[in-house]
Amino acid sequence: MLRIRFTKAALEALQGDGAKRTWVFDDQVPALACMVTPAGAKSFYVVKHRKGRTHQVRLGSVQELAVDRARRMAIDMVMEILGVCRRPAFRSVV
Repeated sequence: MLRIRFTKAALEALQGDGAKRTWVFDDQVPALACMVTPAGAKSFYVVKHRKGRTHQVRLGSVQELAVDRARRMAIDMVMEILGVCRRPAFRSVV
């Protein structure tokens, strides 16, 4: 498992293995990953393990999303997977 700081230049430099998909993880947001296919397509994913299950959610292609936006989306998605709400307006009142 490769872990690098995601920047536009670093992501553009990533290349596929040729035989299988390559997963590279961000060093700032551990659940954020970039999957590179053998053909060279790159997509952001959230990869989170919870209760023995692995959740993989595609956020979008590297071409569609800026790194900062992907990081924010990844944090929100992890909170959703964990069942934690960061925004008080979304909390249910009992």
